[in-house]
Amino acid sequence: MLAALYLHNRRAEHSFDLVPVAIVSLGAGIVLFLGYLLVRRLLTYRCVDDENEYLGGIRLQPDAKSVLAGNFAGLPEERQIKVGPPPKTVQAYFCRSERDDPTWIWTKGSLDAAWWLIVVLYVVTMLALATGLCAMALELHEDQIEVTETATERVVSIPTTLLFDFDSATIAKGSDGYLETVARMIADANVQKVRVIGHTDGFGEEAYNQRLSEQRALAVKDWLAGRGGLASVNFEVSGVGEKEPKHRETDEKGQDQPEARHANRRVEVIFSKP
Repeated sequence: MLAALYLHNRRAEHSFDLVPVAIVSLGAGIVLFLGYLLVRRLLTYRCVDDENEYLGGIRLQPDAKSVLAGNFAGLPEERQIKVGPPPKTVQAYFCRSERDDPTWIWTKGSLDAAWWLIVVLYVVTMLALATGLCAMALELHEDQIEVTETATERVVSIPTTLLFDFDSATIAKGSDGYLETVARMIADANVQKVRVIGHTDGFGEEAYNQRLSEQRALAVKDWLAGRGGLASVNFEVSGVGEKEPKHRETDEKGQDQPEARHANRRVEVIFSKP
């Protein structure tokens, strides 16, 4: 499931937030693990003179109930407690009985149910914890701003998944932190001219991609000039659509390469090196 979500994020222009998945899964895993430990403690038994651990059942045999209640009337000879005091607990009775035959104490069906309960709890617990850890790892692997430099310029490439929802040129909620980082970089460079260029992948109609790239570049420029405090900077805004990909989007056999398409969807902010 997580692999499918990750591939979906790379193929589409919008990302699925894996942080809630990680938090919920890890929380559920911890609760399930505590439940597993409790159930295991309640359903397993150890005896003082025996290092082995034995699995008990959920439902007692009728004769076993009578023994623990101290009622020996009508019980078969083998159930009579002739040496020592009568057992008061299930564990005490079990440890004084034939341990290789737990059906002496519990019903066969309840022993099977106890085994399946522990196994299922363990498997579900491990799945929840694994899902949470994988989701967190995938989230940490998600897109980040990329900064490269030429001899004279600094190129800040922002994946569109960090800024926009699918098929949108409106800055998405939660994107301010990324643009604030870019704004600080521009301010620290103390430049007066900045180019903002929008890019798309090659999926869809060329005219549509061209328009979307222009709109997204303009949205980034408006944010930087307004909320980014860079109103005095001269911004040059343009969109090139699918015309300047960073990577080839199909391999030699013509097969689609989602990672390449994902990397091609970006907005570049370019300014002189300080």
